[in-house]
Amino acid sequence: MSRWELEQLLIKREIVPEVFAPELDRLEAMGVIDDASLAATLAFTQHSRKGLGRSAIELDLKRRHIAPELIEEALADIADEDELERATELAVKRIGQLSSYDDETTRRRLHGFLARKGYGSSVVRQAMDAAFATRGRRGGVRFQ
Repeated sequence: MSRWELEQLLIKREIVPEVFAPELDRLEAMGVIDDASLAATLAFTQHSRKGLGRSAIELDLKRRHIAPELIEEALADIADEDELERATELAVKRIGQLSSYDDETTRRRLHGFLARKGYGSSVVRQAMDAAFATRGRRGGVRFQ
C-alpha cells in the first residue's frame, strides 16, 4: 500500500492523524513504507503479468496517489521495445480468439482491446500489423 492508502485506511478506522502520522513517518524512514519501490513493483507486475500499457499503469499509480516523479521513474523501466513486444503477444493471442470475424470487425475489436489495456496508438497499430501477419488473409464481410 502507498502511504496515502495507509492514511486513508487509518482515517476510515477513526484514528486521528496526530496519532498515526509520526508512526507512518517512522515506518517510511525505516523503508517499510516505500512508494518508489511500490510504484516500480506495480509497474513491472502490471506490465508483465496483466499486459497493461504505460497509460493504464500510470492511471493506476495516480489512483494510489503516488508522486508523479516516482511514477515517471517506474514507467521509465518499461522500454518501448518491451511495450511493443507485450502488445504484440497480446494481439497475436487475441486475434486467434477473433478468427470467426471478418478482418474489419477483428481490426476494430483488437484495436479496442489493446487501447483499453493502455497502449498508445502507434504501439497498437504495430501490434495489430504483426498479429494480422500471423493470420490467414480473409477480407470483406462474411454472410451466412
